[in-house]
Amino acid sequence: MRIVKEVTFGLNSSLHFYCDNCEKTCVINSEPHNVGKDINKEIVWGCLSTAMCAAGEEEKRLAIENNQFIEISGNRVPYISVIVDGAWSKRSYGHGYNASSGVVSKYR
Repeated sequence: MRIVKEVTFGLNSSLHFYCDNCEKTCVINSEPHNVGKDINKEIVWGCLSTAMCAAGEEEKRLAIENNQFIEISGNRVPYISVIVDGAWSKRSYGHGYNASSGVVSKYR
């Protein structure tokens, strides 16, 4: 068997093999299909969540350095600004009502 082609999609690869003896081809994927997870999406979410945690820790450090606190239930908590945005989807396909769920994004 010999590799005749590699097809990549982000971090996924498909190796195409050809057998000179039986003259058949075989494709082996680096990740099984239909497993419910996509390595490309997972790596993006991992990077985003890691970066957001680091940004939050930096904001906390700056608030402590600048003595910016708020008292909540008798505890002094570092005071940081958080910007939030939200949306509520409309139902489509001829339905004239709002969906029963929405989405919220927060930015630090």
